Amino acid sequence: MSENNENKNFNNSLMEKKFFVNGRFHWRKSENEVWSEMTEKLNNTDIKKVKKLHFSPTMISIAASVVVIVGVVSFLRFYSTAVYTSSGIHNTAYLPDGSLVHLNAESELTYYPFWWKFKRIIKFEGEGFFEVQKGNKFKVHTQYGDVEVLGTSFNVFARQEATKITCVTGKVKVTSKEKEHVILTPNMKAEIFTDKQIKITTNNISDYDIAWRNNNFRFESVPLKNVFLEIERQYGINIELDFSALAIYSGNFYKEDNVENILNYVCSAMGLTFKKKSDKEYIILQE
Repeated sequence: MSENNENKNFNNSLMEKKFFVNGRFHWRKSENEVWSEMTEKLNNTDIKKVKKLHFSPTMISIAASVVVIVGVVSFLRFYSTAVYTSSGIHNTAYLPDGSLVHLNAESELTYYPFWWKFKRIIKFEGEGFFEVQKGNKFKVHTQYGDVEVLGTSFNVFARQEATKITCVTGKVKVTSKEKEHVILTPNMKAEIFTDKQIKITTNNISDYDIAWRNNNFRFESVPLKNVFLEIERQYGINIELDFSALAIYSGNFYKEDNVENILNYVCSAMGLTFKKKSDKEYIILQE
């Protein structure tokens, strides 16, 4: 049995060798035919092309109109007008609704005339007396806080050291940068200093705080350096302080008076003296 199996396996092995040595494979298509067909398929394949967008004249016209409208609205919203008073000058700003702002020296306000019917907003720095016509909300932005009214009159002092708002008629809402707010009625004053806390004064102060409109400048327990700053503003001069100006001053002066008379009046009360360096320059000295 084993010998017959061995003979059979041997014969099969000879047949396999003979097949691979002498046999031929017959493919249905030649190599050239296969490559030819693949190339033809690639050439006939639909290639997606980028479609060009075609805008009709109507669409172009609508788009152009939208651009123009956006441009016009932006112009109306952000176009601003500024009113500025230099040292030694008082001025009055006339707003689109008939409201008035009487500006002290070295004061500036900015508003948006074409947007005024929608929002009455002013950016302000310096000192000014506001007479507001009735209407929608009227807001004044200052460095340390905001003032909101409907129709009233009030004084705003907004300089580097503080913002002070004095209500003369009507009601005024004062809001600090920390969102603390108070409501002022006539003869009330709110002060916001660098610490952003609101201080309220409720004495008869309105006439006192707006006396500058009559060229009368009053000071009550004010740092002496601030008094000299006000004199600089009202007379358009430069004052050099050659002493430690930590003293507190109370008093007043009228702008109609000569500046040297004013300096002499303030200095003599505080134990100081002054020297003239040029037409527009003075130096304050300790006696």
